[in-house]
Amino acid sequence: MRTLFGYRDLLYTLTFFRLAIRYKQSALGWIWAALQPLTLMIIYTLVFSRVARVTSERMPYPVFVFSGLLPWIFFASGVSNARAATPTVIHGRLAMSSPMVRQSKKWSSTIHTEKCRTT
Repeated sequence: MRTLFGYRDLLYTLTFFRLAIRYKQSALGWIWAALQPLTLMIIYTLVFSRVARVTSERMPYPVFVFSGLLPWIFFASGVSNARAATPTVIHGRLAMSSPMVRQSKKWSSTIHTEKCRTT
């Protein structure tokens, strides 16, 4: 973690680059990052609280669903994006000769996933 902290500028640059590329062609842009988990929460809330009549004791059901969705979306997308970040070349030119560059690329994918899902 200390090494990763030392390369935080590289991590920040790679994360911002991924976010900019991902939402450049989107009509909704950065709003889509927040809209997607909220839409899933609404659908799950309607299905499980109204149709299946699942209760959440004292907690409001949308909060209950959202508290389970956020970690799951973060984990699933992080694993998927980190797996996609393992090629030997970054962006066609930068060779991944340093282990720190490889590690920063994987962490930037994970942070990118978290920012997309929580913002």
